Amino acid sequence: MVCCTGYFAAEAQFDSKVAERDLRRHRRRGADATTRLVVAELRRWPLEGRSLLDIGGGIGVISCELANTRLATATIVEASPAYLEVARRVGAESRSTQFVLGDFRGACRQAARR
Repeated sequence: MVCCTGYFAAEAQFDSKVAERDLRRHRRRGADATTRLVVAELRRWPLEGRSLLDIGGGIGVISCELANTRLATATIVEASPAYLEVARRVGAESRSTQFVLGDFRGACRQAARR
């Protein structure tokens, strides 16, 4: 069953203005409390050589925070084109990050092939 073909709700709620604001906030204050908890838990595990699949990755904070853990790959799946564009800019220096617009099932297939 096909629900919809676009990401209209995500585009309306999380536009480029909101994405840029979130990036400025992250640069000033760092990760928010929830993201810090997620990152702290992930750091407890041996991540070297592993793959990260970040569903609803926003501006890519988790993969950036884990950049020094030697993850093999990271895939950020985001329904907002504006958030994904900011995540691409922020993660541009990471050679092993893929960015997928909203297609969770496609991202799972891509990650499984690695």
